[in-house]
Amino acid sequence: MPMHCQHCALELGDEPWPHKGSIVDGRYRIEGELGEGAMGLVYAARDVHLGRRVAIKIAQPGVAQSFTSEAAALGSIDHPNVVRIHAFGIVRRSPMFVMEFVEGRSLRDILEDYRAAGSMVPPHTAVHLISQIAEGLGAAHAAGVVHNDIKPANLLVEVGTGRPVIVDFGLSIDALRRISTVQGSPAYMAPEAAVPGELVGPPADQYSLAATSYELLTGELPFYALTQLDYVRQHGSSPRPRVSANRPELAALDPVIERAMAISPGHRYPTCVAFAAALRDVLGNLPMPAVPPVDLARTGDQEASTEGLSVLVVDDDPVAAKVAMRAVRIAFGEVPVRLSRASTGAEAVEKTSRELPRLVVLDFGLPDMDGVEVLSRIREHARGGDVRVLVASGQLKDEARHRFAVLGVQHFLPKPFDVTVVAERVRLIGIRGGWLPRDQP
Repeated sequence: MPMHCQHCALELGDEPWPHKGSIVDGRYRIEGELGEGAMGLVYAARDVHLGRRVAIKIAQPGVAQSFTSEAAALGSIDHPNVVRIHAFGIVRRSPMFVMEFVEGRSLRDILEDYRAAGSMVPPHTAVHLISQIAEGLGAAHAAGVVHNDIKPANLLVEVGTGRPVIVDFGLSIDALRRISTVQGSPAYMAPEAAVPGELVGPPADQYSLAATSYELLTGELPFYALTQLDYVRQHGSSPRPRVSANRPELAALDPVIERAMAISPGHRYPTCVAFAAALRDVLGNLPMPAVPPVDLARTGDQEASTEGLSVLVVDDDPVAAKVAMRAVRIAFGEVPVRLSRASTGAEAVEKTSRELPRLVVLDFGLPDMDGVEVLSRIREHARGGDVRVLVASGQLKDEARHRFAVLGVQHFLPKPFDVTVVAERVRLIGIRGGWLPRDQP
């Protein structure tokens, strides 16, 4: 067992440091390694004083100045789509900083699941994610920071909310700076970022976001090459990639991606937010699955109470819906709850447009649209990321669950289900959401 110095909390012994159980900076207990960033290793940890989970990045040897710059860059940005920094310090002569812990998966891993299943991210879901990432980049640019390495691996999708979060500012630079060395990911790199001495600014992040958007929309990289030099040549001179080459129905998006990936920075959109807005405008004019009209007078499945936490059960099977509603009442016990039901996706979309519930128990196989389509539309609301979701289905196989990952879903139930099983799962969601006390029977 490792021993700790009583004065400085450093470990004594021969085990590599840090490892699980290590105490960092006198207050952070290491829980495990999360991965490697551009400038250092990232660990999951818990603040022993506040009880909250955090992520700690500890600098690798020789990158102290760049590492400090990354911490300063993060410290200057306050936006929900940019990972937040809590503290900066020195441990064992190495700089380190403490960030918010984002429980989620990278967009790269989610895209790999889509590829393995031979499916693609729904266009409106992709554009919704891009819009939020663009907002985060806009905040960074307003603070004078260029990320300089936007790619799916540096974008996390938070479980439970579907919130995309930009991470790893290890290669970030001051806006409008002439670079002396080329750094970044060649598959997503703007042409000017690949040439030493060129002026690199926010348009370079827009280019990388557009390349990432192309991959989200098509499942393919905009260009393929075997070497870094070949990537530089293609990004700098090849005809711009066309979304319609992989998805003909999205041909109207071609000019938007082409402009955002223009070779000259001056030919791109004025901002990342403007690029995302152009995507939304075009997408809004594309033929999408129609939402049938809903009879607003229908109230048979709405409980009379107007007080309490709102829960929506979406299921076309009346028996399954009654089981789910009973399970919710059991799970919440004495905590007030307002229950309502929608029997179609269209009805669910309409009801959530009038009032966002806190929890949705969602059937995957609805008669008019599947659960992914319904949840995508819910997430597009102003606070759609706050909605917690439990997906239930008798047909949803494990290999299809990746379709919900990009929307932040982590709770699934097979059908038919037992009321006590549903109640227990709802109770756990309620505890995690802060709606129920941990000792709720």
